[in-house]
Amino acid sequence: MLEDFLIKKKKVNPASIFYFSFEDPEIRFQFNQNPREFIESKIKNLKGKIWMFLDEYHWIEEGGQKLKFIYDFYPQIKLFVTGSSSLELTFKTAQYLVGRCFYFYLYPLSFFEFLRYKNKEIFNSYQERQENLWKFIQGKKKTIDLTPSIYENNLSKMFEEYVVFGGYPEVVKKREKELKKITLSAIITTYLEREIRSLLLIEDLASYRKFLQILSTQIGQIINYQQLSSDSGLYFKLLKKYLNILEETFVIKSIQPFFENLSSELRKNPKIYFVDFGLRNSLIDEFGFLSFRVDKGALVENFVFSELLKKEEKINFWRTKAKAEVDFVLKKEFPFPLEVKFQKIKKFNLSKSFLSFLGAYRPQKALVLTNQSWGKIKYRQTQVFFVPVWYI
Repeated sequence: MLEDFLIKKKKVNPASIFYFSFEDPEIRFQFNQNPREFIESKIKNLKGKIWMFLDEYHWIEEGGQKLKFIYDFYPQIKLFVTGSSSLELTFKTAQYLVGRCFYFYLYPLSFFEFLRYKNKEIFNSYQERQENLWKFIQGKKKTIDLTPSIYENNLSKMFEEYVVFGGYPEVVKKREKELKKITLSAIITTYLEREIRSLLLIEDLASYRKFLQILSTQIGQIINYQQLSSDSGLYFKLLKKYLNILEETFVIKSIQPFFENLSSELRKNPKIYFVDFGLRNSLIDEFGFLSFRVDKGALVENFVFSELLKKEEKINFWRTKAKAEVDFVLKKEFPFPLEVKFQKIKKFNLSKSFLSFLGAYRPQKALVLTNQSWGKIKYRQTQVFFVPVWYI
């Protein structure tokens, strides 16, 4: 896509664009042996700016030094460095490229992208409503059109598939349920073997996997380090190390509590969510329909977190010492609360915790995410909209 953009939009000469995959042993050997000769043999007699795409770069020995060398001695070369092993790529390059690079993170497909791949007609209907909702959240619109789509039942079924199997592209492309499960299992095995064992030298992969499974049962919960240490059999320092590894390798993300100097609010431990819930479901081997699952609420809450993460939103949760809680708070011009209430609602009302937040902060607007229900109520100065969760 980037190559196509450079040629068609920027009118770059295709001869000035190079792509190398270092999964190819011969190319990897040549570059490792003598990067200067490798580069100069490609660019000789070329004038002007040159673009080089270096893929699966984590295979390169002393990769950071080699990139710094190219950056310093070949200023006409613009480098795009990619790799599927995030820890290895970062560790091998970051210390040598301070101030010289930008990082971009490609998350699994969002529900928006999933729909665009699955069904264009449904996606076209969905896109308009989702864009309008986000204009409302971002303060570009004052209200939301509450007219349901004719495709709500279709969206509900596709949402279920997405929440059960997640957004990894290779999983999404598989049509059969068993193939999706096998692919997810392979992703976990590859992650444990390549990312963890080869780079961080964790010998006891069994205990690490057990730790992953325990975390899989605690999505949306505030981390209790003492209980987690007891359940997993890991001492505190190793527990914190494992949590850090999981964050650095994009398996989980933690979010901090929201507070504005109110003494009654909890300020300590974070909540954790999985970046991809398909991976999470695979770890506990649970792929049942949402309607029959005891973890339905937590799973849908994890979906909301994942969608907000992919939109690069600043996400917090709110909880007081009295245990009043709001699932998510976005930091906008004013705090924007979101509550996940995955059910079909006949009477639109608000939980005591949500009312407590509205009373404390008096936001202009708030959002409750439902299962196919659309509606609106007003509480004091706050307009509260009820919208199906898949539009977030």
